[in-house]
Amino acid sequence: MSDPTSRVAVVTGGTRGLGAAISGRLAAGGVTVVAVYRSDDVAARDFKAGAQDSHRLSTCQSDVGDPGGCNRLIADVLATHGRIDYLVNNAGALSEHKLMDLTADAWDACLRINLSAAFHLSQAAIVP
Repeated sequence: MSDPTSRVAVVTGGTRGLGAAISGRLAAGGVTVVAVYRSDDVAARDFKAGAQDSHRLSTCQSDVGDPGGCNRLIADVLATHGRIDYLVNNAGALSEHKLMDLTADAWDACLRINLSAAFHLSQAAIVP
């Protein structure tokens, strides 16, 4: 396999929790990482500031629950870095409700982030 310093990873949900750990580990291994987050600018800033290999990390705000957002994210990473070697579909949403209280909109929002995002990102990342 090629030198890890030439590899590029996209990690959704990449600035908090498990995603932050994955992003940090990849960067420590020499991979350039684009850590994607949806809305928590403070967590993204703190993650980047506290990262040991911050020169290998960038953060990118994107709503992966939106198919167009997925396509733009992948296009931007390819335009900036020229390649994507790893796509870590880590973003997830949890909406805890009793079944009788769960709305169709809340259900659909969870499916868009937890399932459809992985499909749209993977499809966009496949470069012919």
